[in-house]
Amino acid sequence: PTVDELNENENRLYKPFHDDNKGEPEENDKDDIQSVTSTSRKLSKLSIDKDYVRAKVKQTLQKKLKQQHRRLCTKG
Repeated sequence: PTVDELNENENRLYKPFHDDNKGEPEENDKDDIQSVTSTSRKLSKLSIDKDYVRAKVKQTLQKKLKQQHRRLCTKG
C-alpha cells in the first residue's frame, strides 16, 4: 500500500472505548473475591489420590524428555 492509501484509512479515526471513571472503585470487587474463595473451597474438597497424581506427573515429564530428545536428534 502507498502512503496515500494509508492516509485514506478511516479506521484511524475511531479509538477504543475508555471509561472516564477509572479512579472510582467498583462495587463488585467483593463479589469477585467471594467467587474465588468459593471456587478454592470447592477444589480443596476434591480428593484425588496423591499416588495417581505423582504417576501422571512422572509420566508427563518422561514424555516431555522423550520429545525433547527426539527434537534434538532431528536437529542434529
